Amino acid sequence: MQLSPLALALLLVAQKPDDSASNIDPAAKRAMESMVRAYQDVRKLEQETTYHRTDDSSPGAIRSHLVIQRPNRLFLELVHKTPDWPTPQVARFVCDGKSYYAYQQKNGWFTKDSAPKDLKEFDYLALSVEMAALTGNDPAKSLLARARSARLEGPETIDGETADVVVLDTGSASESSETRLYISRDDHLLRRFSVVSRLIPRPKSDSEPDPTEASPQPRTVSTAYDVHVMRGREQTKDPFTWISPSGAFQYQKFPDAFDRKFEGKNAPAPTGAMPPGVTPMKVYSIQDLLKNAKEAKKKQKKK
Repeated sequence: MQLSPLALALLLVAQKPDDSASNIDPAAKRAMESMVRAYQDVRKLEQETTYHRTDDSSPGAIRSHLVIQRPNRLFLELVHKTPDWPTPQVARFVCDGKSYYAYQQKNGWFTKDSAPKDLKEFDYLALSVEMAALTGNDPAKSLLARARSARLEGPETIDGETADVVVLDTGSASESSETRLYISRDDHLLRRFSVVSRLIPRPKSDSEPDPTEASPQPRTVSTAYDVHVMRGREQTKDPFTWISPSGAFQYQKFPDAFDRKFEGKNAPAPTGAMPPGVTPMKVYSIQDLLKNAKEAKKKQKKK
C-alpha cells in the first residue's frame, strides 16, 4: 500500500513509540524543534508544493498552494488525482477572517461558515508536516518518538538555499523506511520531505521447500514533496477573498416541512441553485396542511 507523506506521518504518530532516545542525535532534534518553532511563530507565509510518488499516475496530491496570515486568514488549494475521476480535481479552502469557505470540485458546490478564531481550528487540514506545525501541533515530537534513530546530515542545496538534512529511521522488523526532512538554515522552514520504504523479505524456515524460481525483489516505494517558499513577496488580502468557482453553487440544507421556523413562509433557496426568474416553492408546515384539509371538507359538506 502506498501512503502519502501525511498518511505516513499520521501512521507514525498512531503507533506505539519505541524506546530509542539514545539513538537520537541532539543536533537532529534541535533542527526539528527549530523548524516547529519557526512555523508556530511565523505571522505570514506563502508557499507552493509539488508532490512526487513512485508512480505519479496513481491517486494522490499533485500540487498545492498555501497562504496564511495570522490569526485566522487562510488560502489552501490542493490539486489531486482520485481513482473515480479521469482528470485532477481541485479542493479549495478560504478564510477571509470573518467567513470560511470550503469547495470540492467533484461535488460542484461550496459551503460557507463562520471563520474560526485562529489557525489551530484548521488542524483537520494538516496535509503536511508544516501545516501540522502551523495549526499548533508538534510533528517533530511525534516523528522523533516513533523513530528508531535520528541523525543530522548535509548540508544540501534545495531550491537555491542551504538546508540541513535530518534522517530518521522509521522502519520496523518487517519494513525498512527512511524519512528525510530538508530544513533551511536561514528561516528554519521545510524545503523537502521524503519517505523511502521497502519490505524486508521474510527469512525461509527450515521446513519450507526451496523455491523453484527466484523470488521477486521487494518493491521500493517512495513519496516526497518539494516546498517553494515565496520570500520577499508583499502579501495582500487578495488570496483570502472568496470568488465562487464557475458553475459552483452554495450548499444549504433545505428547511424541513416540520420545522416551525419556516411555518407558512417561503423557504430560502440555496444560492445559485435556482435559475433566474424561478420563485422558490412555498413550504407549508404539517399544521397548515391539516388545517387546509379540514377547511376543504367543510366546504364539501356545505355543498
